[in-house]
Amino acid sequence: MKKIFLIALAALLLVSVSAACASPATQEPTAPTAQEPAAPAAQEPAAPAAQEPEAPVAEQPSSQERIVFGISFDTLDHPFWLADLAGMESMAEELGVELEVRVAQNDANVQNQQIEDLLASGAQAIICAAKDNVAILQAVQKCNEMGVPFIYNDRPIISTDDAIVAYGAATDNFGLAKMGWEWVVEYAKGAGFEKLFVLELHGDLADKNAIDRSDGFKEVMAANPDFIELVQTVPTEWNMDKSLAGTTNALQSNPEVNCIYMHSDLLLEPTISALRQANRYLQIGEEGKVILMPFGGSGTSMKAVADGYAEMCFIMDIYNTGRLCVDGAYEIVVNGRVFTESGVDPGFILHKDNFEQYKHIPYGAFE
Repeated sequence: MKKIFLIALAALLLVSVSAACASPATQEPTAPTAQEPAAPAAQEPAAPAAQEPEAPVAEQPSSQERIVFGISFDTLDHPFWLADLAGMESMAEELGVELEVRVAQNDANVQNQQIEDLLASGAQAIICAAKDNVAILQAVQKCNEMGVPFIYNDRPIISTDDAIVAYGAATDNFGLAKMGWEWVVEYAKGAGFEKLFVLELHGDLADKNAIDRSDGFKEVMAANPDFIELVQTVPTEWNMDKSLAGTTNALQSNPEVNCIYMHSDLLLEPTISALRQANRYLQIGEEGKVILMPFGGSGTSMKAVADGYAEMCFIMDIYNTGRLCVDGAYEIVVNGRVFTESGVDPGFILHKDNFEQYKHIPYGAFE
């Protein structure tokens, strides 16, 4: 009996010790499990739960603060301006900007009214290719009154005391004209021309671009008085009929003309017509060849260069100008930038030796 009692007592003690050891083992994992996961579990869902209802509220200002730029064109009836608009649309898409486009159809008064309408509709910037760089100052003043930046597009507009232009982008027409004429002087001397007798087809006299193109030419002419002579200037007003009549008459009265400088390759087709009438539309190397110098970069100019009828073309990268305008407007409206200088496209000279390399850049590539 004593032996049985001792065995029972030992078994009882073994159970007690096992129970004492098991209790902490069960409690230690349970306590951290109940406390450590519990805090994150209570906090992490709580944060999203508080944020999720606010997410649509955070998105509302972005829809209310959508960025809209008003675009005012004199005309869109030419590939030059279509390439310009394509550049704007490209940059606008990259920046998340909406564009509202208006076309004045060659009417300065209509253009001013359309800009007022764009302002009334909430446009946060106006980008404008002006019909008349003086008449447009009325629209610039209106923009100033409403605190909306006015950006000129391709056709420079000079600020006045009461009409401040915030920014603008354009080709350096003076610099490009000078660059091209320096190229032609070197080319003509190398090709055996003793002297250049120039017919200048002048653009609209109210267009600063045309003035700069003429001034760039005249600077090179002044530097080469024995090699360049201006025979006649025809004021075309960018009109093809006036250009055709003026060129035809000039070739008849001045048969010594051996170089025609066009302020725009819009005037190239009437120039070709006039030369054909005079049996002088010839390829490079043919006797009696008239050097052709179109300005811009149209498909007609590119074909004339590729086929050897035009020696060169002044190329304006108008697609890039459009991008510069939208980017500048964005910097002003969104980032509060104040520009002290305008955007400049230096342009380049397209000729037979670099044609394949650069043929994708001229606006004629967008026709």
